[in-house]
Amino acid sequence: MTRIISTSTVFPTTQLIEWSEFTVRNTLDTTIYEVIENRELSSKAVSKLLMNYNYNMFTTTKGIIGYNTDDSKNTYTYGISEADAFSDWIIGVKKKEKSFKNAMPKSFSLTQGQYDGLVIYYIVTGQITKVHTTNGIYDLRDDIFAKDWKTVASKIMYDNRDFKLNRQAGTMIMLGDYGNLQGRSWMRNRGIQHTRRHYGYIADGYQIRQAEHSYYRETQKFLPNMSEMRQREVVNYYRANP
Repeated sequence: MTRIISTSTVFPTTQLIEWSEFTVRNTLDTTIYEVIENRELSSKAVSKLLMNYNYNMFTTTKGIIGYNTDDSKNTYTYGISEADAFSDWIIGVKKKEKSFKNAMPKSFSLTQGQYDGLVIYYIVTGQITKVHTTNGIYDLRDDIFAKDWKTVASKIMYDNRDFKLNRQAGTMIMLGDYGNLQGRSWMRNRGIQHTRRHYGYIADGYQIRQAEHSYYRETQKFLPNMSEMRQREVVNYYRANP
């Protein structure tokens, strides 16, 4: 039997979080207000978003290389560096951030935590007008413009389109809490280890070449059991394209 999800503006009071029971992690992120046109995603918010991706040195079955670079047409023959992968990814994030700002009044003021949480929610859902929970669909826009941040954060915490990330967005808004963060070096190293572990199981020649070149570019080392001919190819290409 198909469950019918209702549309309502009355959010259950039982789901409103008592934020005073929690500890504020960062007072600067929760007390200093600035107009939205002067705000940018913090490095902490960028790290939290990036942690939801993987640095792929060779193209996945979904046609993705790097963090979120489209390689459905097989244009990345020699793989991708972490720096280029991040550059592609952050461009996409900044486009969505700009769209969020365009949906808000320029004079609207908010804290860094509120800004980061709303931008992340916008990136996840593509809008800031509604929340989708297991119980129904509820209005969000009016609460944002009324600056009823306790309600905004509570509603976002229950949105089920990316439950884990939306819960973190809610804690950013009220507590300045970004959770445990890992930097790009950690993401890069995880990608390197993934490639090293899976290299021997890659059957596709295109992906093999990508893995070999990406790995050498990042580590200046060869993957295990590479032939001397493939090693020479990698080194010659790298020297010609530093």
